[in-house]
Amino acid sequence: RPEFLGKTAEEAQHFFVSFLEDWRLSLGLSRFTLLGHSLGGYIAASYALKHAQHLDRLILAAPFGVQKRPEAAVPRDLPLRYRLLRWFAMRTSPQALVRVAGPWGPSLMTRLRGAYDNARYGYSDNRVIDYVYHLSAGVGSAEYAFMALQDGDTIGFARRPLFDDLKQLSVPVSFIYGDRDFIRYETAHDLVPHLQVPARVHILAGAAHHAYATHPDEFHAAVLEAVTVSA
Repeated sequence: RPEFLGKTAEEAQHFFVSFLEDWRLSLGLSRFTLLGHSLGGYIAASYALKHAQHLDRLILAAPFGVQKRPEAAVPRDLPLRYRLLRWFAMRTSPQALVRVAGPWGPSLMTRLRGAYDNARYGYSDNRVIDYVYHLSAGVGSAEYAFMALQDGDTIGFARRPLFDDLKQLSVPVSFIYGDRDFIRYETAHDLVPHLQVPARVHILAGAAHHAYATHPDEFHAAVLEAVTVSA
């Protein structure tokens, strides 16, 4: 894994985009459709803004970092324990805790399974938790770049939100959200009228943030529609 040595959101954005462009070059792709989910949506959108000539279409599934931070989201006069928790969360990562746990890491993942509960995705074994554990236990890389992208005052918002930048997008785009996602699908509805390219918004009923796993049929249908139907 490449080491991230930057500190700023701009450096983190360049870190992700440059490696995605290197990947394209290594495969010899001239044009392709790019889909990104969550943080991957921020990366995909950033790539599209810089390398639009290589994309046929952009698909953003519950993308992190598009929405501007509302003033009401800035916490004020929080109790000390919450300020300490926020300070800690902005300076470390869940993956770091897994690595520090050493041989107890798998057990920790099982206890803190949350969004990665195996049964939630229809499995009776531990394949989801095992997969996420091995991703987390490796040398830290993208997680630190992600921390640089995040707003310093509020977790869940980007230091450099892409809402205004995406108004200059020059490739067709489709948005996919679950209607129970913590990332607001209303942001896409607010953005689409400002776009100069074909754009669609797909809302999946009953789905939350990991719709690709919990509602695969509906998610795949939205992706197929995005790549085969003119917006």
